[in-house]
Amino acid sequence: MEPIFVFGNLMDDNVQFAAFGRRAEFVYDTLFDYKKEGIRINGSTSSNIVPARGHSLAGSILYLTPEEVKILENKFGPAYRKIRVRLNSGREAWTYILE
Repeated sequence: MEPIFVFGNLMDDNVQFAAFGRRAEFVYDTLFDYKKEGIRINGSTSSNIVPARGHSLAGSILYLTPEEVKILENKFGPAYRKIRVRLNSGREAWTYILE
């Protein structure tokens, strides 16, 4: 299982069921020195995270199979890049940022 830090609608059970056919195992955590900002992509509002010293972002680590990670990456598309982050708990996870 791969740890993926999420902070938006992927924390919602219904969104997880729609995307993966199940509710993902998860733990709450916080990412320091980043903040969320709204962006518009193809006429739709989405969220991105950007480095922001002194800020923090509450979210969850979802534990996903490699197949589920591929589903997620297809959803994000090529504009997003996967980066490794260290969270408040000391855990490391992947998250996605818009380049």
